[in-house]
Amino acid sequence: MKKILKNCKELIISNKSVIINAIIIMLVFARFWLMKSTNWYVNYDTAYDSRMQLTNAILLVAGRWLGEYNKFILCKNISYPLFLALIYQLHITYPVGFCFFICLSSFIFTKSLKPLIKNDILRKLIFIILLYNPVGLSYQAAYHYRNALVPWAVLIILGTVLAIYLRRNENLKKILPWAFIGMFFSGFYWNLREDSIWLIPFMLVGYIVTIIHLAFDKKKIKSCIPLFVIAILPLLGILIWNNVISGINYKYYGIYTTNDRTKTYSAKVLGLLISIDDGTNSDKNVWVSSETIELAKDVSPTFAKLNLSVFDAWPKHGDYSIWALRDSAYDIGYFIDAKSTNELYKKIYIELKEAFEQGKLKKKKGIQLSDTSGIYTTKEIFETIPKGFNNFIRHIVYKEYKVSNLEEIISINHEGEFTFYENILGIRLRRTEQQLDEIYADLTTKIQNDNVIKGLYHNIFFVNIITKIYDVISPIFFGTAILGLIVLGIDIFKNKKFNNYKVEIFLFLIGLLLVCYLNSYLVCLWATSFYIPQQDNLYLAYTTAQTIIICVFEIIGTILLKDTIYSLKINLKYLKI
Repeated sequence: MKKILKNCKELIISNKSVIINAIIIMLVFARFWLMKSTNWYVNYDTAYDSRMQLTNAILLVAGRWLGEYNKFILCKNISYPLFLALIYQLHITYPVGFCFFICLSSFIFTKSLKPLIKNDILRKLIFIILLYNPVGLSYQAAYHYRNALVPWAVLIILGTVLAIYLRRNENLKKILPWAFIGMFFSGFYWNLREDSIWLIPFMLVGYIVTIIHLAFDKKKIKSCIPLFVIAILPLLGILIWNNVISGINYKYYGIYTTNDRTKTYSAKVLGLLISIDDGTNSDKNVWVSSETIELAKDVSPTFAKLNLSVFDAWPKHGDYSIWALRDSAYDIGYFIDAKSTNELYKKIYIELKEAFEQGKLKKKKGIQLSDTSGIYTTKEIFETIPKGFNNFIRHIVYKEYKVSNLEEIISINHEGEFTFYENILGIRLRRTEQQLDEIYADLTTKIQNDNVIKGLYHNIFFVNIITKIYDVISPIFFGTAILGLIVLGIDIFKNKKFNNYKVEIFLFLIGLLLVCYLNSYLVCLWATSFYIPQQDNLYLAYTTAQTIIICVFEIIGTILLKDTIYSLKINLKYLKI
């Protein structure tokens, strides 16, 4: 028996690499199964959201760019429709395409760590930890909308920033692929949403640190110029993407822009409307009040021509006025031609601006971060600071990523809407008994539906187990990573060596925490303008990238803790434990 066990042990050791690779492959296939059997959330009543972006993808597949101009096609950035169109053209279902994107981003980030983490097994473990992060298994991933891709696009960018820095002393051939990956995905990320700017400070600091290091490296002085160019390629990717998309939009629609909601004169008009002091002390979270509409009508004849009653049909709080402004122009015959629509808004903008200059209109007191944001007082800006911290802490645990039951995931009115999603996305949706009766479903269809429901229950069971595991261990690893950050700082200042990789890794970890908080803070500030019941959902929905960033922080901080403690030669007596 001992001999058999010994032989088994030797067999395992000699084939360790093969066994580990086989386990990784099985776990990857299991991840694809979890994505395929996901409890999909679909909502057909989303004219400006998920259904609109799916429709745009269909138009891209048809080869007509985004089709005839209307009020929907350019109101949001185009990366997500491009992603949907690509996987459709490749004859890949949405679950497979999305899961492949998650695998790709997890692999790219893990690969970027190779100069820092030499142990191949440890890197593979990190890959699995990222691959199974609940942010890619929860409701946020199950809703086929651009927010689902944001965490994974961010993960790729984090990986390219780190990869370029860690490989700065290697030859150009090893750095260049990372620069091109960063260039492509930075532009892709930037055009997923219209509020992607929060990640730019992290990217800038990362590349600036790399460039500074190269500038002071005498050995690299001859090749520093090409290295500088390589280091900024990812940022140039944003400019390239924006100009290419704007150029295509100009060709088809006559306006040079990536979208006509946060760009062009539409946004400028909204910015002026929001900034009008209506002379009342009404709800500060109402961006464009009824009094504001009347004041704008008096000074802008062009604005008065719009169907302004539309503003009363939309909620008054928050950015709903963006959509009300679009509808008010659409109702009088605009949004058929992009150029004439932009000219309409330009006239309104000029008239409102002149009214401000002539003193006919007064501006609200406060700070406006952009044309499509509210006016925030100094008090609100400071009051949001603790809210940002509270929301940050929410992403250390995973309770809110728990998958809910089947009754809460479908928002569809009839069978045609079911088949619309199923045929385009390649997914299977469960139907209720009533919905099956409405289409006079045969026995085969009912059996297929039962199998879908069984698969959904199995998925929910496994996803919630995984979520529970992350929920338990994440706070532990976060605490360990914080300790690692502190000990790393002690090591740096104790040895007074400020020109080695530890300083940059220390700054990288600090940067992760800061960019997380920046994202949390900006979303919390923006969400203050909405009804209280909506705010809680908005805080989570628009900050899911924080979950993956915190996971990265936990991984790197924890791994470095051991090495740092060893280098400091700290023992239990020193720690006074």
